[in-house]
Amino acid sequence: MEKTILELRDIVKTFPGVLALNGIDFELRSGEVHAICGENGAGKSTLMKVVCGVHKPDSGTMVVNAEEEAFANPMEAYQKGVSIIFQETSLFEEMTVLDNLFLGHEMTKKIGFVSVIDYEGMKKRAKEIFKRLNTQMNLEVTIKTLGM
Repeated sequence: MEKTILELRDIVKTFPGVLALNGIDFELRSGEVHAICGENGAGKSTLMKVVCGVHKPDSGTMVVNAEEEAFANPMEAYQKGVSIIFQETSLFEEMTVLDNLFLGHEMTKKIGFVSVIDYEGMKKRAKEIFKRLNTQMNLEVTIKTLGM
């Protein structure tokens, strides 16, 4: 049996006049893939935003890798291994694929007392990611040159 990596228990989230999530329970084990499906307004995006720290639940608990968590923001979630890729494209068209991929999470290395961006390390990591996805991408092109 695979280890539980994410567990949601009785998650409730409201917005003014709207009960968005009502007692949601969910469990994800290592190696599993799930699809969250439903009509517009069903709470799919709200649930994912609770998981990654964009929204705080009104009640309920979230356990990540056997530790109860209440992320204050997406960066805190990211540092604990939880992140989300939103369906809305919010990329910087004048920047490269590589720069967009690591924006806000740049890898750094020390040169003496100074930290600098580790472009070679980021390129290596990006190539590993795209290899896992079974695709290739020119990391040096700007986003504006790519189609959807």
